[in-house]
Amino acid sequence: MVIDAADRVVCPGFIDMHSHSDFTILANSYSESKIRQGVTTEIIGNCDMSAAPRYEEAFNRGQEICHDFGFTCKWKSVSDYFSLLKDTGIGLNIVALAGQGNIRTSVMSSELLTFCEKK
Repeated sequence: MVIDAADRVVCPGFIDMHSHSDFTILANSYSESKIRQGVTTEIIGNCDMSAAPRYEEAFNRGQEICHDFGFTCKWKSVSDYFSLLKDTGIGLNIVALAGQGNIRTSVMSSELLTFCEKK
């Protein structure tokens, strides 16, 4: 495809440094609203929750989110998540952070977290 960019400004794309598209990227893999704004890369996994890794209670939390978007989350590891993104075919570059909340709830329940935070 050739785009006539005469009299236009061309840039290499923008990075959304604080995105929450961990699960929505699977519901809308083309990410047209981001692409139309010039975003070509998203940093996901912000604010303690990420799509992966998800074990134990973190896995259950993710299932609830996926259910809200109309699909089932079967992955647990970061590797499995990236394989799913690759198989789905997405319109953006993704840089994934591992949410500290996922890591904590993968090894200890949220009830224990709440108890510890109150002390």
